[in-house]
Amino acid sequence: MLRVLIVDDEYPTHEALRIMVDWSALGCDEPRSAMDGAEALEMLRKDSYDIIITDIRMPNMNGIDMIRAIRNINAAARIIIITAYDYFSYAREALRLEVEDYFLKPIDRHELENKLKKIVNDIQREKGETRDYQWPEQAGEFGISQLIGYLDHCFRQDLNVGDLGKLFHINPAYLGQQFHKATGQTIKDYVNRRRIDWVKHMLSADHLQTQQVIQMAGFRNSGYFYRKFQEVEGISFADWKKRIKAEDAEDER
Repeated sequence: MLRVLIVDDEYPTHEALRIMVDWSALGCDEPRSAMDGAEALEMLRKDSYDIIITDIRMPNMNGIDMIRAIRNINAAARIIIITAYDYFSYAREALRLEVEDYFLKPIDRHELENKLKKIVNDIQREKGETRDYQWPEQAGEFGISQLIGYLDHCFRQDLNVGDLGKLFHINPAYLGQQFHKATGQTIKDYVNRRRIDWVKHMLSADHLQTQQVIQMAGFRNSGYFYRKFQEVEGISFADWKKRIKAEDAEDER
């Protein structure tokens, strides 16, 4: 598992990044945290980190100065900058320091995940650890079990049959046929079901913004989510939320 360090002086940013990205699916440990550049350097002197995500404007030591120091400690670390400041001088210096990417807040989850996937794949190739999923020659139930396990783990990521076919080294159309034959549903419907269950769990357990959770689940279009929710649950999303609120109120009595 790859090691990730988040450096930002705003605690909500740490929490958002932990929730926003399915780290285990990427092959990464749960990220560690540092609240400024000085703390990050102290951690880097003790442990090695593969990926560092950092803000620029922080107390004690800003992100650019920290990155310069990191290059003397761990030249191979992959670094991503996230910042609310769209300053050309920052971007120019980031390029000079060979930073992987430069994201402006608020962060687009899909863009960040795609960048992280590329970084992880690059690191794994360098280490000779790239995971290669092979569809068993006998296919059947064991092959479907492998696929379901992968979907259960990665359902919040961008998934399509074409990419899954490449991942499992099997014709995408045949993969879809075998999945439907074994489960009675399409891969897309299965993924939507998992995403909807995750949204229900998150909104029932935490006080999070609905639109944020819908996006985090992997739905790019909220209108599509509402239609699929009605189709899967047999009740509108608005009515479901009313029912959950009523149940919570009843529990508090």
